[in-house]
Amino acid sequence: MKLFGSFLILFLSCLNLIAQQSKVYLKVTPRSAEVSLDGEDMGKANRNTLKMGFNERKGIVEHEIVVSAKGYQNFKQVFEVGMPRKESVVIKLERELPTFDPAPEFYIDIEKVVSGVEYSTEVGANTRWKFRFNEEIDLDQKKYKMIEVLSKMGLKTIDGPSDDLFNTGNDKPKTADILIAGRVEKFNLKRGGAESGYSYYSSSGYTSSISINWQFYDRHKKEIIFKETISSDYFFESSLITEEFYNSVVENFYVLFNQGKGLKEILKNQTANRVDFSSISAEELETDSTIIDSSGQSNEVQKVVSSDLFEDQILYEEEVLIPFVQLEKMDVFADLVAVSSNASVTVLIDDRGHGSGFVVSSNGYIVTNHHVIDDAKYVDVQFNNGIILPGDIVTSSEKYDLALIKVRAGGLTALPIAGDLSNVRQGDEVFVVGAPGFKELGQSVSKGIISGKRSNEGVKILQTDTKISPGNSGSPLINMNGEVVGVINSKFIDEGVEGLGFAIDARYLYNVLGLKYE
Repeated sequence: MKLFGSFLILFLSCLNLIAQQSKVYLKVTPRSAEVSLDGEDMGKANRNTLKMGFNERKGIVEHEIVVSAKGYQNFKQVFEVGMPRKESVVIKLERELPTFDPAPEFYIDIEKVVSGVEYSTEVGANTRWKFRFNEEIDLDQKKYKMIEVLSKMGLKTIDGPSDDLFNTGNDKPKTADILIAGRVEKFNLKRGGAESGYSYYSSSGYTSSISINWQFYDRHKKEIIFKETISSDYFFESSLITEEFYNSVVENFYVLFNQGKGLKEILKNQTANRVDFSSISAEELETDSTIIDSSGQSNEVQKVVSSDLFEDQILYEEEVLIPFVQLEKMDVFADLVAVSSNASVTVLIDDRGHGSGFVVSSNGYIVTNHHVIDDAKYVDVQFNNGIILPGDIVTSSEKYDLALIKVRAGGLTALPIAGDLSNVRQGDEVFVVGAPGFKELGQSVSKGIISGKRSNEGVKILQTDTKISPGNSGSPLINMNGEVVGVINSKFIDEGVEGLGFAIDARYLYNVLGLKYE
């Protein structure tokens, strides 16, 4: 009897090797994906359980599944005899992207994504929109995911991957030829899947529906070469809604290259009329008259305030021509400080206080903050050598907190204004020259780094850990080339918080104050 039992166990074991039944449970993203088993359509892939039979005697030793969805690359997997009786498989399909081979000559980069939704708008699922209208949305690390998308397609990017870790042979331009910007025109959030009537959608997650108006801008021709609004859905089960919103932007960016009408052909035929920005004059960097209004329509205008996605809009009333400024290269930091100090001034306001400023032209134009000169009866300017001259207010902007003053003088030391800040990075060394606290301190110097790039109510600002005091308002934030990259205008003060100073982006000196190099 024992012998018969042993024989039965052995017999059943052999049958298991010959015939086997297994179940495979699929969890698939996107939820719209379909699955086939050995070429037979099995319907929706997500939350589908596939039954697979194996029989070595009949030669059935493997099964193949193919998961597919529109706009995604197919996923294939082979299951072989001897696999577990039950197995769960998580599949996330990769987006299908066009390829550019050979790569076009131009370089392309992500400029920004801004809000086209009013602040505190109810977007669903007990959630309110957190960005102000036209505010730049800080995508943080997600921007690099978007740059990876561009690189995967074979497009050249400024910040793309490189094997040249030391930049020994790096011939990349400082600024991309084509800039991409987007405006979030709609965002809705709801619990559950986009098609909740289907059982394969989870009711515990969220679906975000987003529409983004994408624009591609040729910096050299100064024209928008492509514009289209793309709508997409993104399902997630995380409770980190802000983080998943950023992911939905990246997902929409993928969809753009799948659905953008004629986008591939436009980029394929695009040429790079590149300019060497290391030697270009500021006059050549001046603004354009083509802008976009908040509805996304392009118009030809003359000196109109607009919510253009790019920084070429004209915001001044009258152009101010100033002599071009070219500093000699200085290897010693103290020499750079000496020149910068001679170009820095103290702005004296009535009898009620002072601020700082800096000379931008040898013929007497000086930049400071609007809040420094606001409601002033008279303005005096004290130079580094102690001379005080009366100043006239030429123009100012409360929104951008900038003001332009003119003194009757010539032969002044001036600082050059940076023409392009897209290559300014966190960690770049900068310094500030100004009159902190008491005007008697004159031109004091403090050094630090760029610690962040922000946007406040649509105004671009640079964050710095450089020591800032009240009298520093209007001081120049200067890079190691001696160029003004920002105008100090505020400091964040709170218990336990140190080193948060802010500067208005220096590019606004061109299109807000109207400065133009001759």
